[in-house]
Amino acid sequence: MNVTIETELKGKIADPRLKDQLKHAINDGLMELAQIEGANVVKNQLYPNHGFVTGNLKNRIGSAVVKDYVAQIDAGAHRYGSNLIYANWVEGISSRNFQSRFKGYKMFENMFRQLARNEQAFQRYIGGAIMKVFKS
Repeated sequence: MNVTIETELKGKIADPRLKDQLKHAINDGLMELAQIEGANVVKNQLYPNHGFVTGNLKNRIGSAVVKDYVAQIDAGAHRYGSNLIYANWVEGISSRNFQSRFKGYKMFENMFRQLARNEQAFQRYIGGAIMKVFKS
């Protein structure tokens, strides 16, 4: 007994450009997620008497999609070539923090934990960007 099945794809799913469109949409959604839910959360943790003195560190916090499907939130490494020299101290990951009473504010760590628990943010930014591709 021989069974033959034929499948025909029509519409957006059959578009040969779909793979690139989805890649761009995911990267765009990832960039929005990194900036709005990532970098802005870190910036909001910097205020007078809590890591904010001159505003220089707060101004250097940014995000970028460094390669496909990978976003980076940092204190200047992507835009300026290196993080602000005292960013590790304020974060609490400098070797000097281990010898000091000041253990850092953990702004990036807090942001990462908050973002990892926020599935709705991933759906809103990345899922929303993917849905726009299929609606166009």
